[in-house]
Amino acid sequence: MLQVVATRRKLRGSGWVFLFVAALILFAAWNTGLNLLYVLVGGMVSFIVLSSFLSRWNLRKVTVKREAPPSVHRLEPFMVVIGMENHKRFMPAVSVRVESVETGQPTVGFAPVIAARRAAVLRIAQRCERRGIHTLPPLELVSPHPFGLGEVRRRYRDNSEVVVYPRVLPLNSPLRDFVSESGQIPAPIQDETNEYFSLREYVSGDDIRRIAWKASARLRKWLVREHQREISREIAIDFDTRAPGKSDSAEDIFEESVELVASLSVALMERHYYVSIVTPDGALPLGTGKGHVVRMLEFLARVEPSKSGSRVEAFGYHSESPGRVVLHVSANPEHWGTQGAGMRSRVLDPREVARA
Repeated sequence: MLQVVATRRKLRGSGWVFLFVAALILFAAWNTGLNLLYVLVGGMVSFIVLSSFLSRWNLRKVTVKREAPPSVHRLEPFMVVIGMENHKRFMPAVSVRVESVETGQPTVGFAPVIAARRAAVLRIAQRCERRGIHTLPPLELVSPHPFGLGEVRRRYRDNSEVVVYPRVLPLNSPLRDFVSESGQIPAPIQDETNEYFSLREYVSGDDIRRIAWKASARLRKWLVREHQREISREIAIDFDTRAPGKSDSAEDIFEESVELVASLSVALMERHYYVSIVTPDGALPLGTGKGHVVRMLEFLARVEPSKSGSRVEAFGYHSESPGRVVLHVSANPEHWGTQGAGMRSRVLDPREVARA
């Protein structure tokens, strides 16, 4: 539940006009001494006092709850549910407008009436422009009730956070082209004498001779036999996060590199590869499956340009272990397409990776 952090009242343009007219009538009554004008001024003052009381009472005992998904992808819209509950016993909350503080579009929803002991639910589509950990902005309930002369603003805040993942884009280029550039392709196992390990779902490129026909018929989906050697299909993505410097396009280039790593990792794990990611400031261990995809996205959501002057060479992942492949990705455009010292393959160029 969101907590109230501030309440303030503001006089609208119509309120200033009303006060100006009341001042003119008071000045005329002062000069003419007509009792009718004094009665009119008294009525206008009573109108202002009643408006102030009712506007303050209108948002009293109104609580706000907000629900948002724990994680989203950058630039993808997501739904935020805002629930407003009126705990007053008899009086409704009328003409309640919801505004999001610190955003370009402040008005995000409107509830004409929230009946007593009832709730109103608003569903708002939002999106995050930047990757990382974001705290949802405060909300304000605004009401000009009852006469529109002024408005009451009540600000609510909570500590809800949303983890914004990088976008995962489909790759048009064959994935094996990227793997082959590293100098080694984990070929399918042809030797059936290897120790049986497990069954897994069929993916494009698997040898049809390894299909487990009985198990596939029983489960109504294609399954292939996996042998012990296949668990060595390891790919380490060496992600050099050292940015070239501050420029207008440096941030966009860095985000493009992060999205390339995320897209490659997801595409590889969909093909049952074991993927690790290494940066100069940290590493994600080898893994595969849906759980590892989530860990990978959370790891990349927190990646920032490295300030380290030296580059960590993948923490030993550049070994000559059979079936282990290293893909190189850099946030520095000067390194794209080049081959550095100790590398068996060139740095991937994001511009060469065709995406849908």
